[in-house]
Amino acid sequence: MLFVQLLALRVVAPALQPALAAAQSAVTRLAAVSLTNGGRTLDALNLALDAELAGSTQPEQRWVWHIDDHSIVIALLSADTATGVEEAVLSLAHRPAGRETAYATLGGGAYIQLDDADAVEATAGDASACANVLTLPSGWCSQLDRFVEHLETTGTGMPLELVRKPAASLQSACDGLLDVVLGRADVHLAPPARYLLPQLTPPPQVLCAFELLLEECGGCLSDVYGDSLVVPHPIASWAAGDVVGGGVRAEGVVAASGDAVGGEADGAASSTPDGMPGGMSDAQGVLACHEACHNYFVRSGVAAFPRPRRSSTMDGIPIDLRGLSETMRGIDAVDDASEG
Repeated sequence: MLFVQLLALRVVAPALQPALAAAQSAVTRLAAVSLTNGGRTLDALNLALDAELAGSTQPEQRWVWHIDDHSIVIALLSADTATGVEEAVLSLAHRPAGRETAYATLGGGAYIQLDDADAVEATAGDASACANVLTLPSGWCSQLDRFVEHLETTGTGMPLELVRKPAASLQSACDGLLDVVLGRADVHLAPPARYLLPQLTPPPQVLCAFELLLEECGGCLSDVYGDSLVVPHPIASWAAGDVVGGGVRAEGVVAASGDAVGGEADGAASSTPDGMPGGMSDAQGVLACHEACHNYFVRSGVAAFPRPRRSSTMDGIPIDLRGLSETMRGIDAVDDASEG
């Protein structure tokens, strides 16, 4: 089979070979099942993948993954024995309909295989020799116009080729990110949710996997302001799975304390720092591109999507500092009068 031969084409660190073989076998089996018409629910597929991957890790390792109607994404997290903080050491993303696969190991590079072709090294930023190919959501907002205008007019200007993603029901939460790794797009941008709703949000499992995939192919992953994406921890193995403790450490993805969020497959909405539905990456948007161009796109993101003015909070309760100040002045006036 196509996928069975994929990872044998590249040398993999001995410590990761058993895990890579398990991921290879598991995704091959699941890819043979039609995710939309196979008569199996996503929960059933998650349980099947859980069984396939069982026993394939070291004590300090665990699998996290995401399955939807269009893709399968897997990451192997390894915990620091002293701190318990985890980072992805192996990532794999597969789109069964197009027979497209990308995988990466920490320090070992990223590779892609399209259809029956041999696996080749992945390189971010090579989608077009004439323009920067930019994937954007199917929805639109005026801030996206500003983003594009800023790119095209700042300095010498940047030639752009815009690719609008299909409606949410026709795509995966990882499509834009996978297109950058596959070399079909140079940039993927999802605006902050306060500017554009609804959007498909990559769940924490996808963000962990693609942080490694992008890093190993010369790209990077951040929010639209250039900051590390924040995901809650502990991260569930999958949407309806048991929660396993630990944070996640990566250059573009950092952990924040809070309830575990598994993804959108179970239909449960999580809260974000701005109170928006979906994963925590909603709040500040998502930006994926070649590392060398990252600052350029961040400048346009900052110009197009102004950060909200944040109110001070205590234990999640907004504090009206102006009202509090006026109240304190009133108290002081009463005290002065009583003393007189």
